[in-house]
Amino acid sequence: MNQILSDDRGSAWPTKAALVLLLIALFAIPAVIVRTSMENVPGRAQYKVLANYQEAIDIVTNNFARHSQTHSGRLGKLPGDSISWIELINPMRRRAPGGGPAIKETPDSQTGAIGIKGDSQMVLVSLLDYLDLKADKRTIYRTLSAE
Repeated sequence: MNQILSDDRGSAWPTKAALVLLLIALFAIPAVIVRTSMENVPGRAQYKVLANYQEAIDIVTNNFARHSQTHSGRLGKLPGDSISWIELINPMRRRAPGGGPAIKETPDSQTGAIGIKGDSQMVLVSLLDYLDLKADKRTIYRTLSAE
């Protein structure tokens, strides 16, 4: 066994080289990967908040549109309060980038949570300033079609 790990002069250089390579693999490569993955954390957080905001607007708008058509009797009831809208929009209870629920009744500029308030006729979707995002809010009304 000693002959495999040493050269003709009896030194154990292949073993030392392997140990150095192993140490590089264990410490240097993960350090580079972690640094690279952490470079754009604020950008990803903003994207997540903006995606939650736009998705909430789309879900409310699409639900109101479906219920405004004449065949609304075949659909389930529209959510009647803010909590029901939040459960419809965020059934998996996604988290905000800063912690806590991604969608709440009151928006939170510290965590990036968006706000949802409404009933079966109107929903207010709001976003406060978060990192570089500017505050915005949309009020979406249910329109009834003429029968």
